[in-house]
Amino acid sequence: YITDLMYVKAEDHYLNLFLSNGKDHLVRGKIKDIKKQLPPNFIQCHRSYIVNANFIKQANRDNLIMISGDSVPLSRTYKDNF
Repeated sequence: YITDLMYVKAEDHYLNLFLSNGKDHLVRGKIKDIKKQLPPNFIQCHRSYIVNANFIKQANRDNLIMISGDSVPLSRTYKDNF
């Protein structure tokens, strides 16, 4: 199901996994741990977000617009990755 994974949002001790079919799943874990397990097309764009580069529609100064229309914040720390 990793090909359907659009982005990951960290919420306290949980990770919210957002899928391309509009569903999301809440799992327990840390963002740094899941980052190690994901393929290289997953890029961290914020301390709480990892996005799948295949689903990015547009990149602005402050956020990323996903194909689904969701807006994901882009922090200054990770801006050079885009």
